[in-house]
Amino acid sequence: MDRSKELRELTRKIERSLQKLNCSGMCSEKVTLTQCHALVEIGRMQTTSLKDLAQRLDLDASTVSKTVENLVKRKLVSRMPLKENRRMVAIQLTADGLDVFQRIEEDMDRRFRSIMTCIPEEELPGVLIALEVYNRALEGNDETQ
Repeated sequence: MDRSKELRELTRKIERSLQKLNCSGMCSEKVTLTQCHALVEIGRMQTTSLKDLAQRLDLDASTVSKTVENLVKRKLVSRMPLKENRRMVAIQLTADGLDVFQRIEEDMDRRFRSIMTCIPEEELPGVLIALEVYNRALEGNDETQ
């Protein structure tokens, strides 16, 4: 098998494993994967705008707007007009949203600590470096844009 096909197959396996990992955690919070990613990004930034959130999630503005609207309806996110520009809104987690965010973070931290126990300690630095290099290659490749 040539190296590009090997990389593709390994990537497909990782994608499926991560999808299972992500979906199993989200079911308990009753949020979609996109909503989960939005909650995590908003929680980590504390306050953001739709534009910044769309860039962080690498999604179009209309998708992010619909996602945020659904989170607002569920009282997990609030939108407040900015004082300096009333046409723009600041997006923040509500108290309930913060609780969900913290549970997601704790659950995912626990899961990844468990995964790390399956990697020999002496190989872990190499795995982390390889993942960083791979992510940079994906981000810098015109085919992934």
